Amino acid sequence: MKYVGFGSFSIDEYENFSSTVYGHANANGAEAVGAAFYQDTPEFGVAPPLLESFSSAGLTPILFDTAGNPTFELRAKPEIVAPDGTNTTFFGGSDVEGDGFPNFFGTSAAAPHAAAVGALMLDANAGLSPSGIYTVLENTAIDMNDPLTIGFDVGFDDASGFGLIQADVAVEAAIELLEPNDTIFESIATGVVGSSLTPFVRSSAVGNNPNVPPELDVDLYEFQLHTGERVTIDIDADEFGSSLDSGLRLFDSSGNEVAVSDDDPAPGEPGTLDSYIDFTASETDIYYVDVSGFSNFGYDPFVEGSGSPGSTGDYDIEISITDEPNDSRSDCNGLEFEYSGFVRSIECCGQQPQRST
Repeated sequence: MKYVGFGSFSIDEYENFSSTVYGHANANGAEAVGAAFYQDTPEFGVAPPLLESFSSAGLTPILFDTAGNPTFELRAKPEIVAPDGTNTTFFGGSDVEGDGFPNFFGTSAAAPHAAAVGALMLDANAGLSPSGIYTVLENTAIDMNDPLTIGFDVGFDDASGFGLIQADVAVEAAIELLEPNDTIFESIATGVVGSSLTPFVRSSAVGNNPNVPPELDVDLYEFQLHTGERVTIDIDADEFGSSLDSGLRLFDSSGNEVAVSDDDPAPGEPGTLDSYIDFTASETDIYYVDVSGFSNFGYDPFVEGSGSPGSTGDYDIEISITDEPNDSRSDCNGLEFEYSGFVRSIECCGQQPQRST
């Protein structure tokens, strides 16, 4: 017989401090979440974080398989810990900070925090699988200790799993998993097709591809345009203090450059080192926009690590598609961008670039 307590009581005999994870939290493929009071974490000066006394321990045996046959399996649970005890506006109970808002405790409070971090990771990298999210959360967690064992448990333990999740580190790791995205074949699928009502927005960095020197890193994004549709691509980096002096190049599916930008402000933005492209497609095709550091304009979009060294740093990108024409100028031809010893004139309506020495 196993006791699992949900209140204040004592076990007078045969207390063995055994596992208490059960049900769906102990399911194969589920990510079980323990709890740590948010004020008992490094952010509030407590390192390593402390596990809540009620947080369930793992190693509850599986004694029967799904067909009812006897078996014996011990699963490594819980996998991670997330904070609890934060403010709510709908639960009654204690107000530990005295700020007028009740606090929500328990693994039922911790699990939604872990799910929210998973959602942020998916927003940063839509290609992550559930197992991929679990792996990143576990690999970026702060190691914790099982309070019922002697000494500090380095690595996984049956009380705190891999430890307390870190939202900022996990999201950054999710972004890095997008690399390499330095070629057309490895480009990031934005999911933007035709006149999409929702723009593609992403925060990333040039210089985080481990396969090439940081200054040769480029990021390519893929989207589809139909004839007559217009795309605007806005980079913000210098605007918020990033070290990246960005450049943008737009390619068709054959790798032909159809637009380029360096230091071109978006409408309503001040002149900075950031880049902006406004392009109307002359034919339906898959297009690829590249983000790179200034001076790295000569790389081959089919060859990782080609080109010239450029600057590195964080950036935000927004890709918006509409079927509305660009009426801001009567003649969009004749734009010139000067770099690398030649002037390149770009027909913004989708014609092939012309070079002049």
